[in-house]
Amino acid sequence: MFDIIYSDTLRAAVKNAFEKLYPATVDVSQITINETPPEFTGDFTVVTFALAKAAKQSPPALAEALGNALVELLDGIEGYNVVKGFLNVQMKSAWWIGRMQKHLPDDNFGLLPRRNEKVMIEYAGPNTNKPLHLGHVRNILIGYSVSEILNAAGYDVIKVNIYNDRGVHICKSMLAYRLFGHGETPVTSGVKGDHLVGDYYVKYETALKEQVAALKAQGMSEDDAKKQAPLS
Repeated sequence: MFDIIYSDTLRAAVKNAFEKLYPATVDVSQITINETPPEFTGDFTVVTFALAKAAKQSPPALAEALGNALVELLDGIEGYNVVKGFLNVQMKSAWWIGRMQKHLPDDNFGLLPRRNEKVMIEYAGPNTNKPLHLGHVRNILIGYSVSEILNAAGYDVIKVNIYNDRGVHICKSMLAYRLFGHGETPVTSGVKGDHLVGDYYVKYETALKEQVAALKAQGMSEDDAKKQAPLS
């Protein structure tokens, strides 16, 4: 995580260290500090090429000298490494924790300006004739998290859950209830509504298999039995 505010503190420390090490002055505008690329170890990268020219040193030698000096000047530095003319500075975990604790009271920390763009996120999507399970909880948590991240990024987020109450699976449960339900309800059965609907879906499939098996016993092929079964 690149801390833009702290990069100014680090830039001032680089200027201080440079001017103590070499008989030259440098303007902070000449000091470039970037986020360390992910393929290297570090949090902040000090680019030393322009500074090396003023110090009349090779960039790697200058970077090494500045790294040693910065470790002495700033308590939060864990260590550093030099890649050619790039000084990669790694911060201590305790330093990052301290920075986050300073920002915690600010409810707007990390929020980007509003973009005036709408994004729709559809998630959860439980099956109406099956009970919720851990997979649904996972999808709900992921969907909600993505929605909150996009909201923090400035988007106007519309959260949508499609009630999956249409399709063949619902028709099967309805037909099974009509044939075998006898007015049963969640109250009379003591079974949760989604579980009860799921039970009738199972009853449909069970009854269909029995009908297919009976037709096959009469000499009909399985394909024809599946087509001729009354519940097909």
